[in-house]
Amino acid sequence: MKRLILVMISILAAISTSAQEIKPQESSGKQAKLPFEQQHEVRVSVGISPLFSMYNGPYDYLPSPYYVPRIIDGPTYTTGALSVSYGYRFRRWFDLGLLFSYNCEYKRQFNALSGDYLHRKYQHNITIMPTIRFTWLNRKWVRMYSSLGMGMTINTTNTTGSGGSTDGNSYAFAFQCSYLGLTVGRSLFGFAELGFGAKGVAIFGMGYRFNNPKKQ
Repeated sequence: MKRLILVMISILAAISTSAQEIKPQESSGKQAKLPFEQQHEVRVSVGISPLFSMYNGPYDYLPSPYYVPRIIDGPTYTTGALSVSYGYRFRRWFDLGLLFSYNCEYKRQFNALSGDYLHRKYQHNITIMPTIRFTWLNRKWVRMYSSLGMGMTINTTNTTGSGGSTDGNSYAFAFQCSYLGLTVGRSLFGFAELGFGAKGVAIFGMGYRFNNPKKQ
C-alpha cells in the first residue's frame, strides 16, 4: 500500500512538473503569434427555401369556408437561392460584406372547378443587401459565426396563357438572418449556414480568402 501511495505521489509530482514546464512554452507561443491580417473573402452558395415565393394573392391565406379558390397551383419548381457575396474582415470577429442573390420559380396554374390548364407563371427574385458577420469561434481550420443582412428584392413576374402574356414588377424589403454558420478550410473553404430569409433556411457553398497584397 505504501509503495502504491509513493508511486501515485511520484506520478502526480511528475505531471505537476511537466505542466509547469509547458506553461511558459505556451505563453511564449502566444507571444510569437502572428499579428492579425485583414482579409478579403468571396463566396458562392445555393440556398434551400428562400423566403420570397410565388402566391396568388392575399386570398391564399383565408380559410376555405370564407373563400373558394378559382385557381389551383401545380408543382412549383425553383432554382433555389443562388448567391455570390464579397466580405472584408476588419477584425478577427467582424466582417462587412455585400450579397447578390437570384432565385427563379416556375409553376402551372389550373381552373379549380374544371381542372383545365390556365397559364404558366414565372417569378424572378433579385436581392441585393449589405451584410455583417460576427465570428464567435475562430480556429486554424474551423470558424463558426452568425450573420445578418438587410436590403431590397426586385420581383419580376411573367404569366403566359391562352389569353396572352402579362408582366409585373415589384420591390420588397429583404433580409437574411443566419444564426449558425460553419466554415471548414483555410484559403479555400466550404461552408454551411442555418437561418431564414432571402438566401434560404439552409445554405451550402464554397469560398476563397486572400490577404491584401504586401507593399514592396
